Amino acid sequence: EGGQSLKGVIERDLHRTFPRHCLFCNRNADVSSDDIIADVNAAEKFIPDGLASLRRVLYAYSIYDNEVGYCQGMNFLAAMFLTFLSEEESFWLLVGEKFHFDSFLSSL
Repeated sequence: EGGQSLKGVIERDLHRTFPRHCLFCNRNADVSSDDIIADVNAAEKFIPDGLASLRRVLYAYSIYDNEVGYCQGMNFLAAMFLTFLSEEESFWLLVGEKFHFDSFLSSL
């Protein structure tokens, strides 16, 4: 059940991520975010490729780092990376950022 709620949080944040950027904007304005969140499997057909990539990066990270999983704001970092890099490169950069942030905090 915890995984389902995590997916719901990620889904909710996807549509809040740079909504006016062409990579992440909702091309189907007649479909509400609530409709998409209600049927996660059907969401793929309603959203631009950028949001699908962002979803995959965030889900992959939540599995990779199960201690953190997903936290609010991570979507903006991953989305920024996706504007310049591939999905895989964006994922590993997100992993690297977390590593450097943890190292910084442990040095305080």
